[in-house]
Amino acid sequence: MNEFIYYFCISFVGAMMLIFLAKVVMNKPIRKDKDYYEAGEREEEMRMLRNANLKKSKNGGRK
Repeated sequence: MNEFIYYFCISFVGAMMLIFLAKVVMNKPIRKDKDYYEAGEREEEMRMLRNANLKKSKNGGRK
């Protein structure tokens, strides 16, 4: 029974270390801006509008 508790504690501590690494240490290098995908979409939309010689008005219609 002692062996079971020993290995259980080791596995629990290992799991906690993995969670800590994933949440705290690796969070900064992996995280993207909150506007990462929308910025690309807006840039692509503006490029398409320039290619079509259209301008985007404030209400979303064509000018």
